[in-house]
Amino acid sequence: MLKSRVLTAAITGALALGLTACEKPNPGVTVWSGTHSEHREAVCWTTEAAITPESCAQEIVASALNDTKVGTIEVVSEQTIGISVDPEVAKLGWYVGIAGQRFNETAIYETYYRFTFPRVAVPESGFDLQVIAQGKGNATRGIWVFKLVNASSE
Repeated sequence: MLKSRVLTAAITGALALGLTACEKPNPGVTVWSGTHSEHREAVCWTTEAAITPESCAQEIVASALNDTKVGTIEVVSEQTIGISVDPEVAKLGWYVGIAGQRFNETAIYETYYRFTFPRVAVPESGFDLQVIAQGKGNATRGIWVFKLVNASSE
């Protein structure tokens, strides 16, 4: 009887610790071009309120772009770039930013979006590509960062 109580207590304690350690991962975004793709979790993500400059400052996004672990996609002018987001992101809408400029005028509510990379010279440092999830009232809910580099420069 004592052994079963100790065993029950141990199992209950282990389950409680295991459940508190489980956190739902941030939603992911996949960007692809040609035969290469990169999948990343959000640099910043909130499930309840908008991201504020204090919680995800420009410095965090900038440092993510300088991180060697940032998703890097080789691009060629007039080649298709595809972006796939988790359904949780698509539900409230999202948009694409390239080199600090918003690429699409209206929010995207689908899980998939593709566009043709324009015929422009890609600087050696590349372009940053940001996927920005909307929250309620068009507030920012999440940010994913990728780097677009010239396919011939690597």
